[in-house]
Amino acid sequence: MATIARVQQVALQGGREQATAGFLGLWDQIGTGGPPLHRVTIAHYRADLQNDLAEELLWKERALAAADAAQSKEEADAVRPLLASLNLNTAQTLYRLGRRPEALRHLSKAEQSQTHLPHDGYGEMLRIEIAAFRAKIDPQPELPL
Repeated sequence: MATIARVQQVALQGGREQATAGFLGLWDQIGTGGPPLHRVTIAHYRADLQNDLAEELLWKERALAAADAAQSKEEADAVRPLLASLNLNTAQTLYRLGRRPEALRHLSKAEQSQTHLPHDGYGEMLRIEIAAFRAKIDPQPELPL
C-alpha cells in the first residue's frame, strides 16, 4: 500500500504519465489474484487518470470486481468502506456516458453502502456527495400543497 500511496502522490502532484505507468506496473505485478484492497485501490486511482470516459468506466468496473473478489472476512472488511465511493464514482461516470438507468443502480448501491462509511469528515463528505448526486439525476417531483 505504501508504493500505491507514493504513485498516487505523484499523480496528485501533476505527474499523470508517470503515475499512469506506475499504476499499470503495479497492476501487472499484483495480478488478478493479488489482495483485493490493493487491486481496488490501484484500479480506483487509475480510473481517475483516464481522459476517456469509457476507459475510466473500465477501471472503475475493475475496482468493483476486485472488491467483489474479497473472500475472507478480513479482505471484505478492508474493502467494504470503499464501496460507497466506488459505486458513486461509477454512477457518475455512467451518467456522463448517458447511461442513466445503470447510474441509478450504482447510486442505489452507494446509498446502501453508506452504513459502512466512517463517521468522520471523509464519511460525511461522501454522504453529502451521494445525496447531491441523487438530487441531480433523480430529483423528486414537488408535492402539491
